[in-house]
Amino acid sequence: MPALAPTMNPRHISAESRTLTWPFLLERSLEQPRVPRAIGFVPRTLEILDHLQVSTQLLTDGVHHRHMHTYQDGVRIKTGEPYSAPTSRYGSFLSYSCGDACVSFLQQLSNIGVEVEFGLELVDIDAGPQGILAVLRDVKKGRDLLINAKYLIGADGARSFTRKKCGEFENLIILVIIPFLVLIGTPLGFVFEGTSEDIPSMSMDAFVETDFPDINSMNFVRNQSGTLFVCAKPNGAIRFSGERKSLEDPSGNGEFSADATLENIKSIMHPYKITFKELEWFGVWNDAAHVHTPAGGLGMNSGIADAYNVGWKIYLDSQGLAKPCLLDTYDAERRGIAEQAIRISGSLVRLYSATPIKHGSPGLNSTVAKELASIMARNGLNFTGMLEYNPNPLNLRDSDRTLAFCSEFAILAGTRAPDAVLRRLRKPADDKTTWLLNELPAPGVFTILVYVGMLLTETVQQLDAAQRHIASAESFLHRFKVSRREGLFHFATVVHEEAISVAKEALTKTKFLTRSVYIDVEGQFKERFGVPAERASVFVIRPDGYVGACLYLEDFSFVEEYFDGFLVEKRV
Repeated sequence: MPALAPTMNPRHISAESRTLTWPFLLERSLEQPRVPRAIGFVPRTLEILDHLQVSTQLLTDGVHHRHMHTYQDGVRIKTGEPYSAPTSRYGSFLSYSCGDACVSFLQQLSNIGVEVEFGLELVDIDAGPQGILAVLRDVKKGRDLLINAKYLIGADGARSFTRKKCGEFENLIILVIIPFLVLIGTPLGFVFEGTSEDIPSMSMDAFVETDFPDINSMNFVRNQSGTLFVCAKPNGAIRFSGERKSLEDPSGNGEFSADATLENIKSIMHPYKITFKELEWFGVWNDAAHVHTPAGGLGMNSGIADAYNVGWKIYLDSQGLAKPCLLDTYDAERRGIAEQAIRISGSLVRLYSATPIKHGSPGLNSTVAKELASIMARNGLNFTGMLEYNPNPLNLRDSDRTLAFCSEFAILAGTRAPDAVLRRLRKPADDKTTWLLNELPAPGVFTILVYVGMLLTETVQQLDAAQRHIASAESFLHRFKVSRREGLFHFATVVHEEAISVAKEALTKTKFLTRSVYIDVEGQFKERFGVPAERASVFVIRPDGYVGACLYLEDFSFVEEYFDGFLVEKRV
């Protein structure tokens, strides 16, 4: 308690102090927010939610938008597929009520014993001898609660109290701050102040009657009155989003009302007629409320990807298994993506407001449709979420000590693992197919994925050598453990369809590599990973589904080098 005095106002000091179960999640609102600002999920987010087992209801009830139509002056001039993802089972944007999605998320958290504490607000933070000191305020009772924590993660948006407060204390150790998530903890020394674009924007959900032919699809609509993003929602409502400048109150008195907005939407949708039957939700915001435009699905999807990237890293660090460089990779991997999201957002805003896009324009004869197509084409990976991370200790493309980690495959370390149709090799034969990403273990575990192809004689010998290496006391399997019962590694093997009979006999001798065996029934694995059928390969899949290392099976022992790069030995 006295340690707080030099840096914290005494009014924040509370007689109530307790230790809370990790993780402790708090929300200032008294109940689950129902305001549906975010509208849906991109393909990569759907993969993440699927892995977290919260996607079933979303996929059943949501609206899948594969195409996006561009209208200019009442004429449909272009149809594209901006959310197409060839190596994913999801190739569309899923429109969904994100208020309902929160219900699913909260239920899943409750299922694993984690509850969100509503009505608690973070009001002060400081660094103490045992970690982070945080003062929480009970919004209803007005009482303060003092807690100690090893990590503080702020996911409170562009108006982030956490971000602003961190700047006041020199003794607070900031790992990284990006527009979507703040992470504070042990000394690592990365700071990113974040930024807010000047984006006066509006969004509205309404039930309408209209003769607009693609009202149940995703659309970009423009005429001399302005620009709108129009998208159908699962409950029958339509989302309208636009840059506020083009939707100002025509009276000129500076007001911005729902009624004035309805009239402006009608003028932008002209010559099509539109009648508003019921207004479900209406929101406006300026630069301080968002770091990017709500169009494009960049905000919530980026935030989910941020959390998915950092969660397992914090877990390993909390277990004493992580070298400092592991948490460093959060900044290295997500900062650039956050900056890209803001840049793309700026391009979309300029397109909304008819301001010429200065960089990357298709040419002097550009049109809005061409500009939009150019933005989508240049930033397709951003819109689908299938982004690539640069080389770092987690993404080992080349090694200073060996050439075992190669770049000869279709994918590189640092890319999301492609999905592929597989069939389990079981006795008796199982004809049911599955998806590779469905077979990855729960978050927090690395997958050692071996492709044995045609199982040639030398491949069988290499499998035997890999088996002996894994079984040895000095292998990564035994050097890095959470507990006696909880390990960090899962093993899976994929064989070529024509090698099934050979595989059943050859793989019976291997203990670890036969726990999960799959058949590449459609050749998708071979094609998407770019591996030769005659040469066996190994891929280390990170807990977040990204490829960490690629090498040939003959170099299997060099997997040790990969894990030594960021893990601390812990035998139990």
